[in-house]
Amino acid sequence: MYRDERDLAETDFLVSTLPSTPDTRGLMSRERLARLPQGAGVVNVGRADVFDDVALREGLADGHLGGAVLDVFPIEPLPAAHPLWETPRLIMTPHCSLDDHDNYMRRCVDIFLDNLGRYRRGDVLNNRVDLGLGY
Repeated sequence: MYRDERDLAETDFLVSTLPSTPDTRGLMSRERLARLPQGAGVVNVGRADVFDDVALREGLADGHLGGAVLDVFPIEPLPAAHPLWETPRLIMTPHCSLDDHDNYMRRCVDIFLDNLGRYRRGDVLNNRVDLGLGY
């Protein structure tokens, strides 16, 4: 778990599931990406704007980063001329990291039905969006 700046130097694989909020946008800046050790890997299944897109591409191109897997992009769908398509050591997936055909829809229905019961009873709903936090 990333606790402070010193942790980045000891991070072999950085996995981001962060939402896009005022506190997370640009969090993985050029400076922070440079603190990762030579050959570190990056996985982003959260929101693209958490990362400095240009610095991430450059880190992959110059070999500082050993590789990356991106499931989210600065523009979706990603235009054919976007530089990410030509970025070395990058695996791109079509914004599908959440797909779990065996469990996802069943779990969504379970949450909905639970919240419907809560709503009818006047109870507090689960998984409420906090507009102040942005998620």
